[in-house]
Amino acid sequence: MALEGKLVEILGSASYPLATVGSSFPSEPQQLPPSGDDGVDPNGAAGIALRWNSDDCTYLVQTFDGAHLVAKQDNLREFHPEAPEKGGFDLSWPQDAEEAPRFALLLADLLARKGFCVVQTYLTPQERQAAVDQSFHIPGWSLPKKDLEAAYLGRNNTTKFVMLPRDALDELPALQSDSAITDGSNADFEQDGRKALQRADSLLTEVGLLLEPMALSRLGFSAWGRMNGLLRSPLAQGDEELLRPRPLSQMDYEDGKVLGHINFLECRKVAMLLLIQNDGGEVTLHRHDAPGGPQIHLPLCANRMLLFRSDIMGYCYGASGPSLALQSWLLSEPLAPDPDDARVARLPSQLHGEQVHIMSTACHYPGNATGRREFWDMVVNGTDALTRVPLTRWDFQEYYSADAAEGFTYAVHGSFCSEKCVVMFDNDFFGVSEEEARIMSPGQRLVLQTGYEALQQAGITKKLACGLACGVFLGDSGNEWPRLFAHLPGPQQMLGSSNCVTGSRLAHILGLRGPCSVTDTACSSSLVAIGLAHMALRNATPQQPESNITSHVNTALAQGCNLILSPRMYILYSGPHMLSPRGRCFTFDSSADGYARGEGCGSLVLKTLCSNAQAQDSLACLIGSAVNQDGRSLVSTAPNGPSQQQCIRSSMVESSLSASEITVAECHGTGTALGDPIEVSALRMVMQDRKLPILNTSAKTNLGHLEASAGMAGFLKCINLLNSSCAPPNNHFRFLNPHMDTNGYPVYFNSELTDYGCHTGISGVSSFGFGGTNARADLWARCLRGSRSTVELDTGEWMQQRSLYFQRIYHYGSPGPHPSDQVYVSGSWDAYSSLQAMEQRELGEYVATVNIGETRCEHFHLVVNQDPNQVIHPSENLSGRHSASQGPDTTSKANWLISGKLDDVPAGTSYQIRLRWGFSWERGEYKLVTWEPVGIADAPKASLRDFRHQYAIVASWTAWQFQDMVMSREDVGLWTTSLRIGLSGQEEFQFARDKDWAQVIHPAAPKASDTSIRLTGPDNGGHGMNWFLQGRIGEVVTIQLRIVDGDFTVTMASETNGIQSWHSRSCEDDVEESFSDKEPLFLLSGTWNGWGTSAMRASRCLDEGQPIVSGDAHGSTGRLVFRHILVLGDRGFEEFQVIMDSSSQPGTEWQWRFPRGGSSQQRLYPHKEQACLGEGILCGPDSSGHGRNWRIDGVPGQKFQVLLDPGQDDSRKAKLLLVLMLLLLLLLLLLWLFVFGCCC
Repeated sequence: MALEGKLVEILGSASYPLATVGSSFPSEPQQLPPSGDDGVDPNGAAGIALRWNSDDCTYLVQTFDGAHLVAKQDNLREFHPEAPEKGGFDLSWPQDAEEAPRFALLLADLLARKGFCVVQTYLTPQERQAAVDQSFHIPGWSLPKKDLEAAYLGRNNTTKFVMLPRDALDELPALQSDSAITDGSNADFEQDGRKALQRADSLLTEVGLLLEPMALSRLGFSAWGRMNGLLRSPLAQGDEELLRPRPLSQMDYEDGKVLGHINFLECRKVAMLLLIQNDGGEVTLHRHDAPGGPQIHLPLCANRMLLFRSDIMGYCYGASGPSLALQSWLLSEPLAPDPDDARVARLPSQLHGEQVHIMSTACHYPGNATGRREFWDMVVNGTDALTRVPLTRWDFQEYYSADAAEGFTYAVHGSFCSEKCVVMFDNDFFGVSEEEARIMSPGQRLVLQTGYEALQQAGITKKLACGLACGVFLGDSGNEWPRLFAHLPGPQQMLGSSNCVTGSRLAHILGLRGPCSVTDTACSSSLVAIGLAHMALRNATPQQPESNITSHVNTALAQGCNLILSPRMYILYSGPHMLSPRGRCFTFDSSADGYARGEGCGSLVLKTLCSNAQAQDSLACLIGSAVNQDGRSLVSTAPNGPSQQQCIRSSMVESSLSASEITVAECHGTGTALGDPIEVSALRMVMQDRKLPILNTSAKTNLGHLEASAGMAGFLKCINLLNSSCAPPNNHFRFLNPHMDTNGYPVYFNSELTDYGCHTGISGVSSFGFGGTNARADLWARCLRGSRSTVELDTGEWMQQRSLYFQRIYHYGSPGPHPSDQVYVSGSWDAYSSLQAMEQRELGEYVATVNIGETRCEHFHLVVNQDPNQVIHPSENLSGRHSASQGPDTTSKANWLISGKLDDVPAGTSYQIRLRWGFSWERGEYKLVTWEPVGIADAPKASLRDFRHQYAIVASWTAWQFQDMVMSREDVGLWTTSLRIGLSGQEEFQFARDKDWAQVIHPAAPKASDTSIRLTGPDNGGHGMNWFLQGRIGEVVTIQLRIVDGDFTVTMASETNGIQSWHSRSCEDDVEESFSDKEPLFLLSGTWNGWGTSAMRASRCLDEGQPIVSGDAHGSTGRLVFRHILVLGDRGFEEFQVIMDSSSQPGTEWQWRFPRGGSSQQRLYPHKEQACLGEGILCGPDSSGHGRNWRIDGVPGQKFQVLLDPGQDDSRKAKLLLVLMLLLLLLLLLLWLFVFGCCC
């Protein structure tokens, strides 16, 4: 039993083959006597001991050639493979799904540590020979272009290749316990040799599946997929001349082959080479960053798999004799979506560049349509939401007259929201008193609720909304509330019924600081409001002034509201016979006789300047909008066809749309005998130049005419239909209105759910006010549900960002530096106000010297040829040394961070920044940015001019805008400002260096008033982390900020609170001050203890980190460290943070929360989520690390030691080291099996 699960070697011949060889083994395997005719010679064979049989003391053994034998215990000994460099291997293929996670963990560790791994597989000789035989029948063998060959087939290549067909990979099995991937053999392949290559290819797929969960944490990239299998075989005589294509030419650039190769170089991460057949030879590995350095020589052996980091290593494949190998690469996510993938939606050309995205919608409409999905469910099923007027509004019998007598109405129908929507209101949530809420009109309450729902669905909560430059645009034709409750006394009566207050109340409650307007153009009000929001957004630019002095913003909320509270308008509209006696909108139908009234409220959030990631959550894009007025016409209230045509054309011209590109027309379609024919005629004049018919629909057949909110209802309906690639039916449509002329107009009035046949579409929405104001909006969207659903939106951002990159390729022939390039460095040491030229020492190597300022940390990026569109920057903002570099492109928001605190150097220290930039067709483009402090004598004179930094306060009394502080002339490093406390009696503030949100100085907790809370920064983590002060209204408070060699002190003096100070002390200082306490100083909080606390054990250690055996932790010898042992749970991973808390007891309950004021709990955490071993900048101690945890991956039951060494140099004199101590899972398992076997 001691050998079970281990590699073994068979000695002697006392072994018998199994009668049945397959993927499943009988509980009592049948044995064949050793007759010598079975062709199996077990002597000297190696394999793995699968199972122990205690009855006859034998093992079930699988050899590396896939044979299954029964061997006696005395004929087995444990097998230890030699190192791969000596012809051995690192790992053997896992035998079942339970072993696979451990195999993947060890494989990832080997790739991370040494860059390669050799795996022993268990393919049988018959399977390997079948694969060789099958390769003879595959056509299409070729060679790559000579310049590109080394990247694919290695240096000094002597093989040809063929790509396996894509459809051969479509039916690969997933990891299962009975999968052919993890079983030792598969009988199907012995019966059907055609599956041999598929079996081999599935091994490569399985490696990718196993590495995917831990690729980011262990290897530094996200595994996205793998390339199709590449089969390679030796070149025959004459193949070189026959198969070698012509050298690279301009045509290869034009047809995309060069760009495709460069994209491959950027995405390939791990090469996988399955050795099916060979007679020896070797693979030579060399590091890309060490040309001419030591090489790794690995002997070739059939039935093995070689994996190596192709992003950091090149290779030379030299197989001897007849050989066959199957190769693939594990890839990271491509920078651009696959142009051939039908699941990827691409923005139309009209949206390349400036885009206005609709991020969320919310609505409260009749028919219980209280959300986007509910609204779609209602219209897609042809629901009619019109009913008789409910008694909760009024008794319609009192006002009804079938003859339409004066003062009465003949209409008794309408579409009404549920009483819950109209009456119920959470006044506490919006901070409205009960007295004020009782007097507020239901329209105001509904606008508040629906508006916040839309903002919340767009990710804008109450906390984030405060101070946000978001415009609010409401379409509302007034309400009947004042006439119903004008008799009520009190100052709130006017505010509760005023139409202008309806639009501004939400902005006031949430603290939105963008423009706010209320539009009343009758039936077109809400679509005009959308047009105004579009105008405010499409003119937004990063360079424009702040939103409090301009109408242009990046975020806008558009709303439309209409409520029916009294019969007054019914009586007025009955006079000119505008309402339908039958209480429906018979739009497009021959029975059209007027419209039915309806009510509801809809909202949507629009954003511009969205990143590609943000655009993936977009519901639709607003392409164009237009508003015009009929002007001088025959009758002011009659529809004007030419004016409607002009409005539709104006929107199409603005968005560069042709008639044939518009899929659906959402018509105003009130169902009047005069209005519908005029509108359809106007559409015909604009849309008739098309081949395919356009779908004409109207939401009024479902909801009735919502009047001021009608345009919004049609707009939200179009978002839904475009997201489903189908148009809902027009209700009550039986016979076409004979007054509508559709001759020569390809149009379809659908009476059923209609699929328009593509996964993206453009819809136009029209709305016409009876006062003559016309509105039009055109929107584009992709299908998000159903059979035509798309999974990704290609915004073209990647192409725009890299357009100059592609130009470099076309101009110079490849990316990378050119002798004419000059690189400059721009940094926070002078607020990015200048570009310092870097010295070019040789092609691709540039250096510059800079000095760090008084904060002891600076940010920087590189600029090529003084072009702001050619920026070299890190992949993540505020990255450290050796981080991944990107560019040159236009995304310059990310910067590297030079930390003098980390290097323990004072302010004013000179740093030498070095860029190594190059390209080869084998390695691809590489950029490495590093920096090191240099001594005063060794430092070249920095060419930077003297720069005086400015510090500003950002506070509630400055509307969260930067306000410069006053620098003291006598006391260097002291900045002062003063304020008067406002009407609320409280204020909040933080500081910023050079008005840079990435250099904010703030407390470690929100609303900090206790001086025990640590001061931190300058960094980009200050959102919501402010100092909090209270006092008398009008009281003067003086605030000072002192900066001396990277140490910060904030002092606040007032009559009420006296003098208070906050300091940026180091973690080590806190340790020494608090260690005398007997209670635990550092604790771990993580997933294994339910985010409770587990104490870390304190001890002293020598400089090399070894614990001291004699003495105790309170002694004076050695450095103070803290340790804790944790065991991984069943999931195979744990996450944690470190708590520095001298008052908590081990095991006490602790939850994620931000403490108010002072708190004894301070956390150490990484700068990003799920940081792995040795990764990331250590942050804290503070209380702002919510969600940012260290993550440990491994095998369930595996033990790790967490070591905290506060004495190590780091950005805050603390460095957390995770040290892998023991892999105990296997020992525990063997012990359990031994006990179990003895019991049996």
